[in-house]
Amino acid sequence: MIQNMISQYIRTLFEENPDGELTVGAGADRFDYSVQWDEQTAEELGQQCEALVLHLQALAQRKGHSRMTLEQRAVWNTYLRPFPEHGMDRDALRAVWEKEAIGMLPNGEERQLSREYAKWYEAQALERLPWKGCAPTDLIRCARRYARLVQLNAPEAVQEHEARWLAEEFVLYHCMK
Repeated sequence: MIQNMISQYIRTLFEENPDGELTVGAGADRFDYSVQWDEQTAEELGQQCEALVLHLQALAQRKGHSRMTLEQRAVWNTYLRPFPEHGMDRDALRAVWEKEAIGMLPNGEERQLSREYAKWYEAQALERLPWKGCAPTDLIRCARRYARLVQLNAPEAVQEHEARWLAEEFVLYHCMK
């Protein structure tokens, strides 16, 4: 089960990076971060992240209007509840993102729109989670993506990959210097 591997994965991250330099990703997407943690923190983060994953799974698999526990409601409100409407042109944003996805450089106006959206998204994320060495935007984005994959019943290998990414973002959010 995925939630059972989260603690072990975070423990492995700590064992491989106890000196405060955490390397995540692979190949061209490999990054080094300075983190402040110890074995006890890694253990606690593993348990907290496992709980988050369990709640995300339960929320993603909810049917209709079934009742949420208080913990699930807190997870929903923090990670999954949609942000309010941003008032930006969705079609224009989608066009910019499609350009960026295929490696094209957006023009100046498109870059400005993308920057405005990124600022808006970060401000919304900061209303839900405080700044802790890094903005919570990637953590929220990973949690949403993981819940969506569970909801779509994606193959377990895909869900595990996303759960590991979520665990990395969870550690970075809580421990980055």
